[in-house]
Amino acid sequence: MDFGTAIMILYAVPALYCLRSFQAAAANYERLPERIPMHFGFSGRADVWWRKSRFSVFFLPAVNLGVFVMMAVILFMIHRDGGAPTDDLNAAWFAFTFSMAFTLYSLHDGTIRYATGEVESIWRRVGPGAAAVVLSSVLLFAAPFIPIKPSIARAVMCAGVEGNAPVGARDAFSLDDERAVLHLTLKNVKGNHGIRVEWLNPSGEVYFVSDGGTGARTMRKYLPWWSYVTIRDRRERIVPGTWRVEASVDGRREVVRRFEITAAGAGRR
Repeated sequence: MDFGTAIMILYAVPALYCLRSFQAAAANYERLPERIPMHFGFSGRADVWWRKSRFSVFFLPAVNLGVFVMMAVILFMIHRDGGAPTDDLNAAWFAFTFSMAFTLYSLHDGTIRYATGEVESIWRRVGPGAAAVVLSSVLLFAAPFIPIKPSIARAVMCAGVEGNAPVGARDAFSLDDERAVLHLTLKNVKGNHGIRVEWLNPSGEVYFVSDGGTGARTMRKYLPWWSYVTIRDRRERIVPGTWRVEASVDGRREVVRRFEITAAGAGRR
């Protein structure tokens, strides 16, 4: 499970806060007084009151649900339109959504307690949530400006590539095979970054080097890239044995893979 998937699963937490707000409104409706506080001043005391009704009691839970749905829809549209939020932005977006849901839940809970005389100020209930909203807002606005280093999320040795996807994953080849391919999946790519792949023969000598760049004008969550060595048509230069391939991004070596090249007709694994 990658980081983005884990974050998406965690969205169940603010959804539960929304549900809990509706449950609290329904459970406490009968015992609430005829006046419901709807606005609080800086002192934490109510300065606007509404007549008790389904609308006034369920107003904050509805707002909580509306904010959650809005945040979820915006995130869905970003993904649908081909956008690629980075892990930092995904985490900041979740933190803001969670803090809003928690704060609105705490405000609703504090409103009920204030209306029934259990507390004299709302601040103790909403203070932590309000601080979390401010902090997560700062993180949300700062996330797009945080420098992102691209990395290699996945590396696969394979026999070929179709539709930008690796085909025939394996770690052993023979002199009968057309080529050996290293397929890379780059993560969080924006702009041009150098990709270097070195193929080393069993003696540790560099047999072939491929250099290239990403050239992604917009942020790409994942970007496929691959390099290969020709085997069958250059078998006179290919030494059977254990080979090594190393991949670097902007000079940082991130992947080392070993694979076998056997004599013609030998089995694969």
